[in-house]
Amino acid sequence: MTIPTGAYIVLLLIPSIVYVFHKIHQHYITLGNQLRLTEETFQEPPPVRSTAIVLTSSIHKGILPALQYARTLSHDCRALFIEIDPVETAMIRERWEKFGLGVPLVILESPYRSVIGPVIKYLEEVKKERPNYVVTVVLPEFVPKKWWHKLLHNQSGLFLKIALMLRRDIVFTNVRYYVER
Repeated sequence: MTIPTGAYIVLLLIPSIVYVFHKIHQHYITLGNQLRLTEETFQEPPPVRSTAIVLTSSIHKGILPALQYARTLSHDCRALFIEIDPVETAMIRERWEKFGLGVPLVILESPYRSVIGPVIKYLEEVKKERPNYVVTVVLPEFVPKKWWHKLLHNQSGLFLKIALMLRRDIVFTNVRYYVER
């Protein structure tokens, strides 16, 4: 008796699928054991102290809800602006005095027009200053009405999220501002 040619695929595929499902099941069991909270493993966490840093590239309506949110997180709240053009920075400083809600503005120079590098370096400095604090990065993000307009905006924020994604010591949150048109 001969096995049809197509049957070899099934003979290889079914055990492979069963093996993958078994490994997934093992992963869920291991993860459940690591996350299980019992009376023996319970420890009350220490009080959380935090620093909130609002990233800003300009002063606009979307920055206000982000600043308000950051102020609810911490008394140690500041805004961070990366200077690429000194003329623009002077205008930002002037507008910040009017619209910054009393939150201090930190301005960092970036001679190579890089945003991500100076932000990460600054966050590392803040972590050294306050090693037991949770650092929360608040990113104001406006959401355009049309989905294809998203491709034109918020790209630096996306790259920054990717750069910070694997950092255990930094919390990253977006505050969305919905644009009408």
